Amino acid sequence: MKTGKCLTYLVLLMITVTLSSCKQDKTILSDSEYYKNNGIIITLNKSEYTDKETAELTIINLSDHDIILGNCGLYPGFDFEKKINGEWFKLYDIICEAIGENYILQSGKKYTFTIFMHLLENRFPNSSGPYRLKLWLYNKVHNNREYLDDSIRVTPEFFLISN
Repeated sequence: MKTGKCLTYLVLLMITVTLSSCKQDKTILSDSEYYKNNGIIITLNKSEYTDKETAELTIINLSDHDIILGNCGLYPGFDFEKKINGEWFKLYDIICEAIGENYILQSGKKYTFTIFMHLLENRFPNSSGPYRLKLWLYNKVHNNREYLDDSIRVTPEFFLISN
């Protein structure tokens, strides 16, 4: 009976050692894989807006890297996209009134920005439908302007109602 217990403890010890040596090496992950695994949370306060409302954009950086969000002066940098026949299309390039310093989104912190829907809708009046914002997010570690993967830097889909 003692041999059986010793064998059981030995097997458990081997499993523990094996499992503890299976840690993932973050250095072999691409930026996209890293941020999908470690979390950048992008939310809007509502799923439907009129062109007269403001949206509250929240970004939570749960990764252990700082990230950069481009600045367009009055609001963070983003592309405005509309879903047409199930596919996303960039409607236009945002015209930045005064490009300012980029926002450094520190690891472990939450950031909130206000987006004025009338700025978006004025370019395409009477165009109700599903939209999203594709944020100008990139990795601070690499210090380049290569944006993070689209799947990481988009807001949830929202519906814009034109009046």
